[in-house]
Amino acid sequence: GRLSLTKLTFNPGVEFFGLTVNQLEGLRKSTKSALENIINAVLNAGVPLSASSVNLALRMSAIHVSIAPGAALVQANVDLYSSFYNHS
Repeated sequence: GRLSLTKLTFNPGVEFFGLTVNQLEGLRKSTKSALENIINAVLNAGVPLSASSVNLALRMSAIHVSIAPGAALVQANVDLYSSFYNHS
């Protein structure tokens, strides 16, 4: 399977180099696609469900999985800085 972000929003009032949220639509779409690609590449081998065996390149903690009819929700704290720059 693949992870797909259904929605990524920039909150109203966000300013990036003087641009408004409406002017950042291209950046929002690119960011969403980049996040999906990075997460799917890192999680390609799967996610172990036992806390003792969690040794992912993507540093995750507090993993919570909820199963609902037709869907699974995975919530986790992710340390992006350490994951991408190999910091402990």
